[in-house]
Amino acid sequence: VEPAPDFPSTGHLYLGACLSVTETAILRVTLQDDSVSEATEIIAFEEPAAEEAWHQVGTLRFDTDGALFFGMGEMTVDTHAQDSSDALGALVRIVPTDDGYEPAASNPFGDALAIGLRSPWTSVQDSDGNYWVSDVGTGEFEEVNVVEGAAANFGWPTYEGPGHDADFVDPVVAWDRSTSNPYGNDDAAVLPSTNSVGWVAAVTADPSIDDPYDGAFDEGVLFGDMCF
Repeated sequence: VEPAPDFPSTGHLYLGACLSVTETAILRVTLQDDSVSEATEIIAFEEPAAEEAWHQVGTLRFDTDGALFFGMGEMTVDTHAQDSSDALGALVRIVPTDDGYEPAASNPFGDALAIGLRSPWTSVQDSDGNYWVSDVGTGEFEEVNVVEGAAANFGWPTYEGPGHDADFVDPVVAWDRSTSNPYGNDDAAVLPSTNSVGWVAAVTADPSIDDPYDGAFDEGVLFGDMCF
């Protein structure tokens, strides 16, 4: 769920919705007084071969240019991630319109800003305009990737984790999914698990709230690992 930048005046709220095993969509509703409008479909994705409702739409954000961006998984069909003509397995960046959307003008891949992703469920923009994307690995690595403006291909399914060749961009951080994961071992309260998903989050200061960390995390990007 993400409010539009002009939410106070328009009441527009954007929703990422998993509609079925094979369908997912971004919808817009309008909140006004105590009522909610019917949903308008902004963009939809379909993969008839999907066998589970996995690797679908991730967190929604608006960037500093007013474009809506979000990670879109490959819906369990990994060949999509290397197909620059579709927006599955990609960081999608679009401009919503009254009845749909337009691709953001600077996208190198149509509707997408970056490709080669598996299940990019969280993404944020930092204060320098870069996009940070967490990507869930299959059995080897969790990744944090950064899109710094140029066309980026993060390698899935050819590569997972570090060690890409020159055709692909390495993650800035990657950790394996073994029970010897160093991040888990740093915390005595953590139980080993190979079932994990990486995440990223941006930190912005709210002047109305006392900061217990005295600004140590201002304009930072945090990442972590959530086990299940």
